[in-house]
Amino acid sequence: MLTLDGILDFLSTVPTTTALAVLAIAACSLVAAQDWRLSIFAVILHYALAGLFLTRIIREDIALVKTLVGAMVCITLYITARRASEAKPLSPSPPGADPSDLPADSAAISRLRLESGWPFRLLVAILGLAVAFTASSRIVLPSTPPEVILACSILFAQGLLALCLTSEPLQGGLGILTVIIGFDLFYSGIQQSLVIVGLLGLVNFAIALSIAYLTTLQASVPLEETYP
Repeated sequence: MLTLDGILDFLSTVPTTTALAVLAIAACSLVAAQDWRLSIFAVILHYALAGLFLTRIIREDIALVKTLVGAMVCITLYITARRASEAKPLSPSPPGADPSDLPADSAAISRLRLESGWPFRLLVAILGLAVAFTASSRIVLPSTPPEVILACSILFAQGLLALCLTSEPLQGGLGILTVIIGFDLFYSGIQQSLVIVGLLGLVNFAIALSIAYLTTLQASVPLEETYP
């Protein structure tokens, strides 16, 4: 049976190098990926690995609470994204147009555009990772281990890139959440007040509700007619 002590014991056995490698891959996936399932899974890994690093600097039970808050946030966003993807409106057809006259390979063209975009996004993610490594080597905090500073830098850099490279509320919101995770991890090494823990938890829930509202609103509004 899975218990609190068992979860804490498992987190304490994960090697630091492995955790950093998984965090870097997940953060790069958030920037490069377009699929909402992969993006939400990447943010779940962000919360879990941030909880792992938090066990090195704060009480383990508080770190676990932060991780559980992240899990609830991701569950909320998953349900919202799932419903939004099922209710997403289709692009309108031109008036009087015969469906057989439309290009048969329109879906293939969209897929080609999507696939042609991911190499650029992946390259940007790798460059952001290099910037995060460089920045973390120049930042020194007395009470924070170097691996925690590196994790914060990765989350900051990739979260901002994910926010800048999208116009979708869900993808942009996940980028904001990633930045908040990095800030939480950074600030926990400086201030460990329970009041701050509660406030950051409320901030996560407020951002998640805003993302859910905007995503649902976008899916429920029909696209405007683009034909005369």
